[in-house]
Amino acid sequence: MTTTARPTAGEQTSADQAGADHGGRSAARDGGLTYARARLYVGVFGVGTWVVLAAAALAFGVPDAVGAQYPASGLTPAALGVIAGFAALHALIQAPFDFFGGYRLPRRFARSELTFGRWAMRWLRGVLAWNSTLALSFVGIAAASHWIGPFGPLAAVVGLSLLLLGFRLPLARLVGIWRINSTEPAEGVPTAIAHSDDPGFTGAITGLVRARLNIVPERWRATLTDEQYETAVRRRATALNSGSWQRGRLVGLGFTWIGAALASWFAADLAGTAAGVIEFSLLFSLWSFAGLLVLPSVSRHATASIDATMVSNGADPRSLGELALELDRLQDEEPARPKWIERIFHPIPDAGGRGAGARVARFAAWDAARVAIFLGLSAGGLLGRSVHCNAGRPDLWVMLPTD
Repeated sequence: MTTTARPTAGEQTSADQAGADHGGRSAARDGGLTYARARLYVGVFGVGTWVVLAAAALAFGVPDAVGAQYPASGLTPAALGVIAGFAALHALIQAPFDFFGGYRLPRRFARSELTFGRWAMRWLRGVLAWNSTLALSFVGIAAASHWIGPFGPLAAVVGLSLLLLGFRLPLARLVGIWRINSTEPAEGVPTAIAHSDDPGFTGAITGLVRARLNIVPERWRATLTDEQYETAVRRRATALNSGSWQRGRLVGLGFTWIGAALASWFAADLAGTAAGVIEFSLLFSLWSFAGLLVLPSVSRHATASIDATMVSNGADPRSLGELALELDRLQDEEPARPKWIERIFHPIPDAGGRGAGARVARFAAWDAARVAIFLGLSAGGLLGRSVHCNAGRPDLWVMLPTD
């Protein structure tokens, strides 16, 4: 790994400057609709579509019908064909939401200059990698169910979820088109500077049990002042040192494992068959929807708690608020939103009130909600690419945006 000197504030590559310009224009309303609200609608309709389809398929006995057609247990050629078809069907149904979330809306609100051809090639690569991983999860669940029995899927999900966390970095680079340009020495965990054309890319802290790498976007270095950049990196260190990063991963894992146990229980009658995999996936997707409603509060508490800890350690609340506004500008640029929308849909509090008056929460787990969304891939969950923050944006499918 190499080390490069960080540019001074105001030094920008042409791509980063373009991204900054897009961010500055994106607040414009199009027919009264903001970029943030348009993305939210895509997410609501995308997630809602999967929830309705999953509930309807279970209510009308689709898995039982598949089981009657393909009753054999184990990884037979017919079962593998059904599994591959199910993964392909997911990609097909998700495609319109990816188009609007990844291409149409960013172009409409001047957040991207990608032509449709360039976006489509990137999207196709991401779909092939992501849905292949989904299919492999289906295969692992089917194999474990055949060999172990009704609770084999739970054992498979435990193993697969740990693998996803351990190999998150290579998977993210396979699904998305971004690169690590350099690393900077840091106390504790090295900081990697990554380039992505998506202004919403925030990187992540990678590692299974111990943090290995703090990936931050190159765009932060180009658009933030020196003080803001150092504060952003220090916030990540605070998430680690406070234990909030570790708790976030444990909450994400625990939520995934509990859902897998429940789905295993209800899908026990079709254990070991392709139909059992479909039923398991549909049940877990409904569980994931419940998580989308509950877990954001835990993540918001963590954001506020980290802000409060930094203030208690001497950080300027006004500087924290200004940093939050700058980072929000690179995301959906919605510095204030109705509280009921935030409670239901957003794991990161709006930037308008950040820094001042933040409290240390009794229980805070940083990034728990979006870690759980990513880990849903290990259980054959169908909602991971439908949420408003990452629909149609392959760079964000594995490393969903953090605060």
